[in-house]
Amino acid sequence: MTKVSFEEQLRQGLVRYEPGHIAADKRADITVSHPAWMEQPITVIAEGWAAPIVTQSEHSDPMTRAKATGLRMLAWGLVWLAAGIVAFALLAMIGAELPYAGAAGAMLWVVATAVTGYKIARLDHDVSAGGVERHRIDRGHDLAREQLRHEYGLKKMALDAYIKSLEINDRRLEDKRR
Repeated sequence: MTKVSFEEQLRQGLVRYEPGHIAADKRADITVSHPAWMEQPITVIAEGWAAPIVTQSEHSDPMTRAKATGLRMLAWGLVWLAAGIVAFALLAMIGAELPYAGAAGAMLWVVATAVTGYKIARLDHDVSAGGVERHRIDRGHDLAREQLRHEYGLKKMALDAYIKSLEINDRRLEDKRR
């Protein structure tokens, strides 16, 4: 098998080059035979994963959920306020200047409350009926994608083996001709 450089292919008109893409010309004199398994459709095992399941229902409205989130945040805000006051007292006892100790205690309270608020809101979002449905669809999508990737890998390995067997048969025919 001889290799033809790209420049030679351009000169012979086998391929055309335009800025931005390279495309091979269609040739009617070339036919490619391939095994039937290469044309079989892929069926996704997890069919129906995107259909909504109506078994979940919420018995609260958004205002009720917001009030519950506010109550949980109030409790954690008080815990972090106490931690900030303790931090202020400890820093004041070891000799830090009062404005810096107060700023450190306030910073602890602000950061801890903000992180806790984010986590509580994220949890409310994830465990709601809509969040569980999103999780189910995301996992179904991931499974379908992995299945397609796996089937592609199997077909690629089979195609490589098929091409290798063709090359071996071609070499055998060339050896017989000699």
